[in-house]
Amino acid sequence: MPPGFLESISNLDVNPYFKAALLGNPKDPFDQLGKAGEPVNGWTSMPEPMKTECWKTRFKNSRAVNLVGTDSPNFDYPPDEPPRFPELVSKEKIDNVVSFWGLDSLQYYSQCKGVMKTGLLARRVITRELCVQHKAFDKAEWRDTRRRKVAGLDVAYGGIGGDRCVYREGEFGESLQHGPVFLLHPPEIVPVSVAITDVSAEDQIARWLKSKLEGSQIHALDCFYDSTGRGSIGAAFAREFGFVIPVPIEFGGSASKRPVREDLKIKDEKDGRLRHKRCDEHYRKFVTELWFSVRYIIEAAQMRGLDDETAGEGAMREWKLVTGDRIEIETKEETKERMDRSPDLFDCLATVTEGARQRGFKIARLGAADHVEGPSNRWLADIQRKHDKAVKSRELQYR
Repeated sequence: MPPGFLESISNLDVNPYFKAALLGNPKDPFDQLGKAGEPVNGWTSMPEPMKTECWKTRFKNSRAVNLVGTDSPNFDYPPDEPPRFPELVSKEKIDNVVSFWGLDSLQYYSQCKGVMKTGLLARRVITRELCVQHKAFDKAEWRDTRRRKVAGLDVAYGGIGGDRCVYREGEFGESLQHGPVFLLHPPEIVPVSVAITDVSAEDQIARWLKSKLEGSQIHALDCFYDSTGRGSIGAAFAREFGFVIPVPIEFGGSASKRPVREDLKIKDEKDGRLRHKRCDEHYRKFVTELWFSVRYIIEAAQMRGLDDETAGEGAMREWKLVTGDRIEIETKEETKERMDRSPDLFDCLATVTEGARQRGFKIARLGAADHVEGPSNRWLADIQRKHDKAVKSRELQYR
């Protein structure tokens, strides 16, 4: 369910007779069921339930009842007998799920066991606990008035593919305690109407953006947008802005060669000297670099003003390690299938964050010593590639 269903309870519970019962399979701390059922001390404070349990939640002083699937009364009878309660979880149900997905899968924990498995979030881009720990939801306290403002736009054309057109501003400067920080302003949904036939969606966006930047006193060259597969929007910007237009960012392609962060070093394989680890050594694709840069800014305690909904989208996207110990996030289609919507708020956040980096913001934990990574297994990948090339060169060619 979208956030509005949960938020509406704040209005409804003014009636003294109002009660709400929320039912579902727990699978993610950031979805609406996860927020409603979150224990008082957070999901990570709860050991994995083995039997049915109850606890107090953070949400409206309510109570959660966790019916654990493996505590089903079907397991109180011999396993070779047919299930006494066919509508409840049984050994046959569990065996079917485990045989395909495995015991450590999200499917097992949501469909069979029915408990929140916070360990499965280890491969998510961010988590709520990470944001809270490093003050990403807090306000910024500035040392002085010297700050640089940037803006980001995630382009969508209104109702096409379910995506929203999202705009966001940010500013960075020196804080009182934490050195350089990046403060986010609340995201805004750009109004794009497919019912307006005499003005294209691209021109609607361009006109709105120009007016917004002028009101915020942000130069067009300090505004960045995702240009992936959207060639027509550049022409609309040219018609509206003239020669100086917002800066395009192509989400596709390989990672860049700039440093991952200022405090991450490796030993050069050629001469053994310490140097910054490059993004193309750390990530496989540029979109991963964009999303993980947000994570590293949060980990460095340099982000402020993050909102809960955008953080929730970041917590939905999974990542994995690929060849050369590089990080790669899942495709946008896979994320949309899990979320039932596009992560457009976090895409916009990644865009404005990239804009801040291009305008001089550097990722580094204040006062922390440099972290030096040990040797990777890249040499194994090189041997594998050489082996594959040698085998292919000796294959018979059929004509």
